[in-house]
Amino acid sequence: MKKNEILNLIKNQTLFFDGGTGSVLQSLGLQPGELPEIWNITNPDKIIQLHYEYFLAGANIIKTNTFGANKNKFKDSEFSLEEIVSSALNNAKKAKEKIEDASSNSEFKNSPHLIALDIGPLGKLLEPLGDLSFNEAVNLFSETIKIGLQNGADLILIETMNDCYEAKAGIIACKEVIENLGSEFDVPIFVTTVYDESARSLTGTNIETMTTILESLGVDGLGMNCSLGPIQMKEFLKDFTANTKLPIIVNPNA
Repeated sequence: MKKNEILNLIKNQTLFFDGGTGSVLQSLGLQPGELPEIWNITNPDKIIQLHYEYFLAGANIIKTNTFGANKNKFKDSEFSLEEIVSSALNNAKKAKEKIEDASSNSEFKNSPHLIALDIGPLGKLLEPLGDLSFNEAVNLFSETIKIGLQNGADLILIETMNDCYEAKAGIIACKEVIENLGSEFDVPIFVTTVYDESARSLTGTNIETMTTILESLGVDGLGMNCSLGPIQMKEFLKDFTANTKLPIIVNPNA
């Protein structure tokens, strides 16, 4: 599905994301300290089934098991970043094929079925709060994004961002990778950020400021995820609707 088709679809219907990945994998045997993304290679059937069951439950968009997939985090891994990310996309595509086969052979209809390349924080603070430079952050994001797009992601979700500066690095990485790969890889870019009960991010940015920054960077949808439940998040929706006309994403904790 092309970018303009996805964005036009959002204008006319609500799309539902899937739920958690790490918490489910823990219930399936993921050990403390074990990187969930490794399961893309070591336990692909369980990842495919996880995606499939979320589609079956009504999700329109599944997130690839790549939340922590960046070269810094996997520098000591026996698997390369390319193996981890490409396997994640392959598993997601198999789940998508499985649900579309099921949809064509039954009364179950739940379209569209989309795959979001899931991009989480890098795990290190950017300068001046930390020691990771902005350019290093862009490069780390770019490596993962390039592999994800070349392996068939329908859209990019940059999620669980506590720092607007890191979110900016992720967005710029998306834009640069798409420009270098060509227009056929142009996909929607969505960003969700994290807030405490005072409606501020970890680095102190409020929703109005964050929304203004993200919209100016050219994202296609924005919102919030993690940290808070649906009741608290509902109170913050007015801050988003008052400050943007972009599609709004709300992915609360259970």
